[in-house]
Amino acid sequence: SPNLVAIFAGVERKGRWLVEPTTNVSCVFGGADLDFRQAVLSQSEVTVNVTCVFGGVNMIVPPGVRVIGSNTSVFGGTELPEDDTADPGAPVIRITGMLLFGGISVSRRAAGEKDGRRDRHRQAHELHRRHHEELRELHREHRDARRERLRELRAERHRDR
Repeated sequence: SPNLVAIFAGVERKGRWLVEPTTNVSCVFGGADLDFRQAVLSQSEVTVNVTCVFGGVNMIVPPGVRVIGSNTSVFGGTELPEDDTADPGAPVIRITGMLLFGGISVSRRAAGEKDGRRDRHRQAHELHRRHHEELRELHREHRDARRERLRELRAERHRDR
């Protein structure tokens, strides 16, 4: 069974890769990203055995794959998507192992489907830019009003002399 190890580092599996019956993932102050959307499962049920200490594992599974969490977490957590298939013969990814101050996050996306992070970042950036422009315009208006008021006061002072 393959071993993926991330110690103060990261490890990634994506694209077309063979998922053995058991894959061991070990993270110590590190993380692993496993994308199963184009992966080839060696059998209908595979096990991902995770040992994580101050680390995290992110997994992406395609629609129609059942994910079963059988792991133990201490000061950590596992976030699994809801089942999206009623097919009893659907492929299964079973997550086992131990998390200590670590986490596992599993999301479901079709092959080629983006997670929307780039779009959300772009929208936030655009919102920030518009807000900055509005503040700049407001500052300009206040500055111009102050200048106009100073001109008026100077004109009054010169008239009173």
